[in-house]
Amino acid sequence: MNRQEAVTFKGTRHGVTLVLNAQAEFEAALAELRKKLAKAGDFFAGAAVTVTIDRPLSPTEASALVEVLCVEHGLQLAGIVNPVTRPSAVASPPAFAPAPPPAAKRAPAGEKLSGGEQTLLVRRTIRSGQRITFDGNVVVMGDLNPGGEVVASGDIIVLGALRGTAHAGARGRTDATVTALRLMPTQLRIAHLITRAPDGKAAAPKGPETARIKGEAVVVEEFAF
Repeated sequence: MNRQEAVTFKGTRHGVTLVLNAQAEFEAALAELRKKLAKAGDFFAGAAVTVTIDRPLSPTEASALVEVLCVEHGLQLAGIVNPVTRPSAVASPPAFAPAPPPAAKRAPAGEKLSGGEQTLLVRRTIRSGQRITFDGNVVVMGDLNPGGEVVASGDIIVLGALRGTAHAGARGRTDATVTALRLMPTQLRIAHLITRAPDGKAAAPKGPETARIKGEAVVVEEFAF
């Protein structure tokens, strides 16, 4: 890669790889990325992009990339690869039986959230048609609208209304959780289990709720602070 070039795109059979020059200032690389995407017009719209950089990205830097790639230009973030973490492309969701999944059950308050791996902070609402995929936890500071989707190998937290599709524990973690201030998903998955909103008009949540696996079912319970 040209040392003067902070951003390089490479096409692969899996999508697009975005290579960031680790020697360049991140803000300069971000500005160059915006210019290249603006020049490309709709060429990359909807493409799955994997970001590679020879150093770890901070949560703020990762969030800025999500902003530019997914929110401003309509790309799908397939993952971030750096020397500290394994490639972050989350495995495709498992196949499910064609029969409609059972509606989520509601249970009493339970345990608090747990975590530990890398966390991606998304500082805005995810709109219809936007998809965030990340190897780790995802925190959305906004809503997840119908038609929007978040896929994470760890936990998902939405600091707003979750009305779209959320898939936590996408690599098979059955202890992953989905938490939202208003949990009203179109579809919700944890590891290999999938559930949907109850038929008919469901009562609006009275407060923050968490979905988790208990036994062989996804249950929804009041979030215990």
